[in-house]
Amino acid sequence: MSELTDLTAVRLVDGYRKGEFSPVDVVRAALRRAEETQPLVNAFVRIEARAALEQAEASAGRWRRGEPRGLVDGVPVSVKDLLLLRGGPTLRGSRTLRAEARGTRTPLRWRGCGSTARCSSAARPPRSSAGRA
Repeated sequence: MSELTDLTAVRLVDGYRKGEFSPVDVVRAALRRAEETQPLVNAFVRIEARAALEQAEASAGRWRRGEPRGLVDGVPVSVKDLLLLRGGPTLRGSRTLRAEARGTRTPLRWRGCGSTARCSSAARPPRSSAGRA
């Protein structure tokens, strides 16, 4: 089998349905991969491993009962720090915003579908137009 972090969302859901692996297996693999690559690429502003694992465990239970919440139940995703994430800080790639600021919405309604997103991807500040011809 391929590395779990290399599989598409379609293949992950198929694997959950067939019992080949669980959302917990996939989230653990994704967290390991993030830990390995973060020092090299600085892709994440924040990773909430405990919350992701809790959501994955709930998703695994739904899959075992044959009651997935939606089409992406248990599929890990990250959310760009430019989007508001309920309960988490949204800095929008700016060093001038306070980390205490909390999002009040959940983007793209993915949480209602059971995905296990608990991280914010790094957002680079916009490039200055100064010096361009």
